[in-house]
Amino acid sequence: MFDRDADGAREATERGKRDMRFKDLMDSIFYELNDCQSYGQSSASYRLSEEDINEFLYDVTESLQARDYEVTFEHPSLKISWELPEE
Repeated sequence: MFDRDADGAREATERGKRDMRFKDLMDSIFYELNDCQSYGQSSASYRLSEEDINEFLYDVTESLQARDYEVTFEHPSLKISWELPEE
């Protein structure tokens, strides 16, 4: 019984750590995108670590595309573009 509880707690801890790393990565990407947008740019490159590529590439791409960013991957960088608002 205790082994199952310990295993469940370990799994929950690992999921929590993964979720925090993903959130930190997305925050960093959005910071970069906001910085580029504030200078009137319509694209950016974001270099990913091998660990991030292996663990988060699909999730990051899906998240950005859901927010209407165009995303391509050229190892080891994401190429991200967007439409500039009309003035």
